[in-house]
Amino acid sequence: MREELLEILSKNRPQLVENIDPEHGILNDLLAQNVFTRRQAKTIEVMPDPFRQVEAILDNLRRRPDEDFDKFCNILCKHRQDEVVEKYLKPLKSASSEIDDDEKHSTGCKSQELTSESIIQVRKSSREFYDKFKQSAYPMCNQFRGKCIIFNVETVRGMTRREGTERDLQNLRSLFTTLHFCVDAFTDPTAKDITDKMQKIARDPGLEQDQCLVLFLLSHGRVVTTMTRHGVTSIEHIYGSDGLPVKTEDILEPITNARCPAMRGKPKLVFFQACREIFKVGSLETDAIATDAICATVATTISSSSSSLYAISAASASLSQPPISLKDFVVGYSTESGYLSFREVQSGSWYIDAIVRVFSEFAHEMDLCAMLRKVNGIVAEQWPTGSAIDNSLRQVATHTDSLTKPYLFFFPGIVTER
Repeated sequence: MREELLEILSKNRPQLVENIDPEHGILNDLLAQNVFTRRQAKTIEVMPDPFRQVEAILDNLRRRPDEDFDKFCNILCKHRQDEVVEKYLKPLKSASSEIDDDEKHSTGCKSQELTSESIIQVRKSSREFYDKFKQSAYPMCNQFRGKCIIFNVETVRGMTRREGTERDLQNLRSLFTTLHFCVDAFTDPTAKDITDKMQKIARDPGLEQDQCLVLFLLSHGRVVTTMTRHGVTSIEHIYGSDGLPVKTEDILEPITNARCPAMRGKPKLVFFQACREIFKVGSLETDAIATDAICATVATTISSSSSSLYAISAASASLSQPPISLKDFVVGYSTESGYLSFREVQSGSWYIDAIVRVFSEFAHEMDLCAMLRKVNGIVAEQWPTGSAIDNSLRQVATHTDSLTKPYLFFFPGIVTER
């Protein structure tokens, strides 16, 4: 739920607790409309007094998306508590249909409407398959598995526009909505927006109920290698829309088990659609060419030899080798360290397109790491349409994992806890 909605809920909390009557089927309606799970409704139902019940309802509502607030208002009106809505909730009633002034943020869960053109069809797991593997796999059976956060940086100050990334965003939103995730997308965030959001994620009390966290970062970036007589240090960066870099370790660190106890023992899946071209600085290398110049040269070569519109996505991935503290992580990269990552203007990036294709076809019976190996194979076989086969234009995706259970299945279609 957006910050401004949370602020108003907090401000009006005393009046809401005093005036809302939780009796007469309100909990049943919240459960029927998938605002609360059955366990949440039962827990609230057995509380000894109505004031504590309302407090628990408000606490749970704060962790829900904006559209569930509208459902809550409509349920109150249905049970003749429209005066409460008029006095304390009316300013928020249409909040879920509004767009932020800067149009940076959009959010939604499985209940969100998707156009027929954008829906990604995902094959469903059978009950027999779920029963066979549920004991050896990470739990993945709630109605909403968790959050899928997407940072989509299309325009970076001083760099080329990342044409085609909107298709990546659309496909990822549809895929992970269908896989039972709440999708939270941010378009053109600044570097500070990205780091601030990661800090908020780590403090989100709603993570206690989540089974998984998914994060996608789509932007420009580079690997900066500093060479001195004392050794070599490589730091990978991803760029915000303001042209300022963010260290990828600063993106991962807030959601580690040490910093985010609510996700301890739960899988954290982080994917970087990015180039990992190396920019060398320091006393031993002073004449290296910056990533953006290299990308511009390659893009020009492709454009002159093909009628297809291609662009190069320049964005760094994460740490080349996750430290020991990154337990229960899978970190996927669109390309190997030191190489470029390709993006087609019409259909999006090779890497994201492969993820969407593989996950939609195989998530019902294949675990995550096996699917990512399939993604690697698909990406490795591609080259720009209309150009001669050139190994210098090849791309090889890669990933690392520190999972502690034998399997991670998404189990699409399986819901055992509402």
